[in-house]
Amino acid sequence: RLLGKGDPSRIRQRLTSTPSSLYGIKVRHEWLLPRFQFTEEGTVPGIEQILGELDPELHPLSVQRWFTLPDPDLTDEASREPMSPLEWLRTGHKPSVVARMASEL
Repeated sequence: RLLGKGDPSRIRQRLTSTPSSLYGIKVRHEWLLPRFQFTEEGTVPGIEQILGELDPELHPLSVQRWFTLPDPDLTDEASREPMSPLEWLRTGHKPSVVARMASEL
C-alpha cells in the first residue's frame, strides 16, 4: 500500500535484487516488509543506499533495532542528541554516513 498500486513483481524485484532496495523477510511463500523503512510517501529517503550494505545474515530484529535506536555516532548538531539511523535519514542528513555504519554491522 505504501509503495502505491504498482506491479507486485516490481516489489519482488526490489526485494531480491543485488543490492536490495527494499528490506523484507520471506516467510513461507510470502514477503513481509517491515514498516520502519516507509514514510507515507514511499520509502525513507536514502534507505536504499543503506539496505545494500547490510549483511543478509543479520537477524531481522537486529536490523530493526539498529535502524530505530539512537546511535552516539549520529549526533544532531543543533540539539547534540544522538539520532537513530532512521531519524538521520528522515531529517536529510547524508545516507553515506549511515551506509558506512551498516557495512560494519
